[in-house]
Amino acid sequence: MAGDGGLDALSMRRLAGALGVSAMTLYGYFSSKNVLIRAMLDAVTEELALDIDDDVEWTERLRLMAGAIRTTLQRYPGLAPLFIERPDPRGRALTIVEDAIGALRSQGVPAEVALRGVYAVIGYAIGFVAQEVRRIEADTELDYASLPPERFPNLTELADEMVGFRSESQFTFGLEALIDGVRREAVAA
Repeated sequence: MAGDGGLDALSMRRLAGALGVSAMTLYGYFSSKNVLIRAMLDAVTEELALDIDDDVEWTERLRLMAGAIRTTLQRYPGLAPLFIERPDPRGRALTIVEDAIGALRSQGVPAEVALRGVYAVIGYAIGFVAQEVRRIEADTELDYASLPPERFPNLTELADEMVGFRSESQFTFGLEALIDGVRREAVAA
């Protein structure tokens, strides 16, 4: 329900109806809608496929982590923005962060750079999916070619490129730029 329609589509009463139980039954398991939302976010985090070998080079680890986050959140498009609105990692999320920082540090990345790099990649992946979701929900794609070229010369010239802005190649482009920045910081530290 929330995975498809977001937080607005979720209510204890609506969920109870979909499950064929009373709202009071749900309140026996979840004391509030916020507790239910936290449980949903934790459940999605548990699905992340991050069984990465310890010997995987750290830049590749960041790529795999970002890809797993994106793939998982694409299955629950309504929840992606909630990971931004409610950044309260616990359980599996903390384990993911701890393991990633530890893996980077074990390969010589300084602690602070590892911390910043891991959180930057996580934030990028979640933000990219949230942006994809919002554009899909809006069901509109701006026709950049129809913009007034005297005011928007660059956007009208690049109109064909803008169509694929939500693409895998755009995700990879941004991720590689981010990883290159983390690499530079690691070398400079």
